[in-house]
Amino acid sequence: MPKALKAALLSGLVFPGLGYFVVKRPLRALVVMAISAVCLAYLIDLAVQQASTLMDKLMSGEVAPDVASVQQLLTNSSAASDSTWSTIATFVLLACWLFSIVDGYRTGNKEEPGAPRDAAE
Repeated sequence: MPKALKAALLSGLVFPGLGYFVVKRPLRALVVMAISAVCLAYLIDLAVQQASTLMDKLMSGEVAPDVASVQQLLTNSSAASDSTWSTIATFVLLACWLFSIVDGYRTGNKEEPGAPRDAAE
């Protein structure tokens, strides 16, 4: 399997930036992975907080245990939470993911002997 494809698959299917290790770009890999990990940790923490709040309200009887009540509570809590930061974290995570796939593939193509070059280069 070509390095470029291996790098793109690792970054796309396993974790953003992981494919850079295949094309011997460890600093770039660590930067992309760190940014992605921070965004992912923030989003997971936010989801756990919302789930915890929902469970507390369900267990105390504040909210009826039916689908409509739970859905209404989730809608209200997501609107009340800091949605700006969660939106930013989501977009940054997606941008890192896409960047690492495309750039890892391009970097791998540049390093392989006999690999097709871009017309702009």
